Amino acid sequence: LNLSLTGPADPLLGALLAKIVEAGVVVVAASPGEDTQAGFPTSVPGIIEVAAAELPARIAFSGATRVR
Repeated sequence: LNLSLTGPADPLLGALLAKIVEAGVVVVAASPGEDTQAGFPTSVPGIIEVAAAELPARIAFSGATRVR
């Protein structure tokens, strides 16, 4: 499941995502970036956080691409 969104925590969506992860579904979500403190839905344990890169590709690991 790909979630291209980020924002403030939503308790209902968080509970639903936790159940989805518990069921074994792989969930990938957008990194909130360095200029924001949002962190949702990547704050839900088990969700894989990914970030975008500009071309030409420069690989930078600033905490993105991690599973919480």
